[in-house]
Amino acid sequence: MKATDPKRLITIYGDLKITEPVILDLINCEAVQRLKEINQFGIKKYASIPLLDYTRYDHSIGVLSLLQKYNASIDEQIAGLLHDVSHTVFSHVGDVLFDITSQENSYQSNIDYQDSIHEWYLKQTDIPKILKKYNKIIDDIHHKSKSFLLLERDLPELCADRIEYILYEGWISRVLSTSDLKLILNNLDFVGKDWVFKDLNSAKKFADLSLFFTKNNWSSDWGGFIYIMGAKALKRSLALGIITEWDVHFSTDDVVWETMNNSDDEILQALLESICNSKHAYKLASSKKYDLHIKGKFRGVNPWVLDVSSKPKTNRYKRLTELDSEYCNSFNDIKTWVSKGHYYSLTS
Repeated sequence: MKATDPKRLITIYGDLKITEPVILDLINCEAVQRLKEINQFGIKKYASIPLLDYTRYDHSIGVLSLLQKYNASIDEQIAGLLHDVSHTVFSHVGDVLFDITSQENSYQSNIDYQDSIHEWYLKQTDIPKILKKYNKIIDDIHHKSKSFLLLERDLPELCADRIEYILYEGWISRVLSTSDLKLILNNLDFVGKDWVFKDLNSAKKFADLSLFFTKNNWSSDWGGFIYIMGAKALKRSLALGIITEWDVHFSTDDVVWETMNNSDDEILQALLESICNSKHAYKLASSKKYDLHIKGKFRGVNPWVLDVSSKPKTNRYKRLTELDSEYCNSFNDIKTWVSKGHYYSLTS
């Protein structure tokens, strides 16, 4: 198959038929193919907690599929395909590693590092050359463009990026059944400038997933601990010259993990051991006596839902928290829980 021949990819959102030469070229470029070796769950992949395989490439193709399904422009589809290209090894571990506001014993990542370097990163690859071939420039396809409303919105809004990782993680972890996935997709629409749900039941099924994964994975105590230990391991490796910043930005998870594991530095090995066996590396502590304090990010969503009780010519869409008191309470409770963070007593 030639690089510019039509490509058909099977996704959980339906078959994705790609005919646009620029998108075909970009999918086949080295920077996008690298994402097959960058895990969506970051350094958690190496922990003792079992996680199913889900790469940044899987996610990017899923986002592209959703954008095509909902008739996004070619530029927005390109932006969706490329939005995660600038992720470092171990994904969001880079947020902590390069966040200068992080303190020695208290961490809350204040940046999405891959977004802050996205334009710089693209310029280090062959992507600008490919874009130029089709009379496009980086400014045309930057995923943070305010005009790409299907692709990117701030929390608690829905966007293709957020929809994809919530649905895919739900599906591969079997928290979300195939029938529920179909129900959600059949009742999800894009109206005006917003993603909306056409019924309350499907909206709640989807939004409940965002709260479930916030509590049990994304902002969990074990997840936060592993990410901080991962950042410390990378920082130690950089200081010792075991890896370089180029490796962090352009290498892959397994290559860097193996390089660190081959080191004989005792401190680094202790950090890697705390990642692999995190359940033995800490105990939860009180806010009065602790070794480490970590705050996660609240990723709960609050989608717009068609209000079937609304009268004609009135606001037909309301927030899920307005229509469902149970979800409203859960949303606020978990948001408060995340804001407090986790306190750790290190056991080794």
